[in-house]
Amino acid sequence: MRILLTTWVALALLILSGCGDESATSGGQPPNDGEQSSQVIAPSKEGVIGKWRDNVTNPIFHSNVTILAKDGKLYYVNEYDDGSEKRMEVVEKKSDLGRRFDPVIPSRLEDHWVIDENGDLLMRDKHGTAAVAKKIE
Repeated sequence: MRILLTTWVALALLILSGCGDESATSGGQPPNDGEQSSQVIAPSKEGVIGKWRDNVTNPIFHSNVTILAKDGKLYYVNEYDDGSEKRMEVVEKKSDLGRRFDPVIPSRLEDHWVIDENGDLLMRDKHGTAAVAKKIE
């Protein structure tokens, strides 16, 4: 009986995991994230592009987020309040929403970041904007 129940629970989770994904259920396109092109834009100069405070995406580990250009590459850096750091290489792409940055190694959820017209950092994925980090520099 326990094996049968486990199988049904696993099946239900598998079915539910596809719910809400328009591209998987209706054959339509995922929500428009404003991307115009997959063309990568080379960094124009070295240094900090922007710095933001993220108190939203991880309520336990707040961080400052910095996007910077160094040695011809772009980086997205989380500097956590405990002094630790997470750094990943990103590329800039054209977008209707603002300057868009995608990880060089894409995530399953298509995470990316957009600097909007106010200078705030939109933390986005294939479903849309998940959080907004306010500009601090």
